[in-house]
Amino acid sequence: MISRLLAYLRKGGDANTATISRKLDIEEGTAIMLLDQLVKMGYLEIVEPEELEDSCPPSKCSGCGKLSNCSTAPNVKFRLIK
Repeated sequence: MISRLLAYLRKGGDANTATISRKLDIEEGTAIMLLDQLVKMGYLEIVEPEELEDSCPPSKCSGCGKLSNCSTAPNVKFRLIK
């Protein structure tokens, strides 16, 4: 599944979790988990959340173990770097 997501993103697909879940026919939570894994693997970097909780600056997202359960994660923007 992660290879399908990576191929989708390399073709210019939107990294929005709702769009990914619809295009790849997966749950939105799975999309978040896969995006998190691609960040950890160095394929994606987090650019900025659209909505931000005061206690959670965007610079800490990539190292945060809570990203897959984060209430702001669906609003995080990603950039493909590999």
